[in-house]
Amino acid sequence: MNWLEEAKAIEKDIVAWRRHIHAHAEVGFCVENTAAFVEEKLKDFGYASQRLAEVGVVATVGEGEPVILFRADMDAIPGKEASGVSFQSEENMHMCGHDMHTAMLLGAAKLLKAHESELKGTVKLVFQPAEELLAGAKSLIDAGLLENPAPEAAFMIHVNTMDEPALYIKPGIMTTTNNNFRITVKGKSAHGAMPQLGVDATYIGAAIVMALPEIVAREVAFDRSAVITTGHFEAGDAPNSIPDVAIIEGTLRSFNEDTHAYVKKRLVEVAKGVAETYRGAEEVEFLSEAYIVNNDPELAAFVRKAAEAAGIPVKEAEAVQASEDFSYIAREIPTAMMMLGVKPDAGEVYPLHNQHAVFNEDSMVYGVSTFCAIAENYFRRSLWQ
Repeated sequence: MNWLEEAKAIEKDIVAWRRHIHAHAEVGFCVENTAAFVEEKLKDFGYASQRLAEVGVVATVGEGEPVILFRADMDAIPGKEASGVSFQSEENMHMCGHDMHTAMLLGAAKLLKAHESELKGTVKLVFQPAEELLAGAKSLIDAGLLENPAPEAAFMIHVNTMDEPALYIKPGIMTTTNNNFRITVKGKSAHGAMPQLGVDATYIGAAIVMALPEIVAREVAFDRSAVITTGHFEAGDAPNSIPDVAIIEGTLRSFNEDTHAYVKKRLVEVAKGVAETYRGAEEVEFLSEAYIVNNDPELAAFVRKAAEAAGIPVKEAEAVQASEDFSYIAREIPTAMMMLGVKPDAGEVYPLHNQHAVFNEDSMVYGVSTFCAIAENYFRRSLWQ
């Protein structure tokens, strides 16, 4: 099959689906309208889909073994979009490209259904909520995603506005670990002119913020490094009062899971030590967790061959300094995470999660045809040697 030409033949539909999802951005597990839209399209294509974890949508095409899984995420991020496109969202914003992921998998679903009799196995199509919360994949797995039928391999595509239009793939580590965290500092209120009568939560919080990066700087070898970023600090509501509570929120990430575990343990210890040094107390909460996505070398090599055979430009990927909850699937079965360059043809280029970002819709046909080429050739095993 000439998947690239078939994808181009339905490109207007793919773009229209993407723009609809983009204009109606939903976040986290609150993606009911997006899930219903996906179900409607799948029904139009001839699928009988099912729900998992209330808003996850799953469907299969083909029959028998082997079984492989294609995943797209549906959720957006909070924020006010400022891209200026005609289909700009009024609430929340699809600035991580999940609208494109969903539209591309819908495109692949349509083409694969049209060629279902030619498939020599089963493709499990998964439309997932709450990736940005790093909770959606786990919720689907807990609800039976990797059963009935059980896939032996999984594939996903993530877009990137900083890369030229092409498919990007590599073996090995693709993403970082992740723990978003919250540290609640507990002190004692007092008048700002009489600090000796209080325990200054602001001062303790600031000391913790300054101390945390030293864990990486002085306790971790630079070739096994990590990053701790404190992105939110909140304390007090008056300039002349010592607050009794301060809130610190941040993120911890690494390409090395042993390093991550060490730094995570030390983060708790350092926060406790600093708080106690200044007569306060603290509580550390970990708000999210993700693991490394480690591309199976054989799958990565296969994806490259399948995409190139389909006429899709393929380049070597670089590891992404971000996390993915696809990692929960990657811990269970062999996986391949691909990147798709969607750099705009003109204008300033903004990174993912930026409210001004514009995405090149022309690249979506590469994503659609890559999924289809993977399905065709995985089952035939013709490109595995």
